[in-house]
Amino acid sequence: MKAQNAELKNLLKQYLAAPINEDLIVPCSSTSDQ
Repeated sequence: MKAQNAELKNLLKQYLAAPINEDLIVPCSSTSDQ
């Protein structure tokens, strides 16, 4: 269980640090502005 949690945390860190995440945030904020 602990090992799985560590893997999930690492995946989250990679996802949050990935440049693709910025592309996902932009459309969300632009649609909420309208």
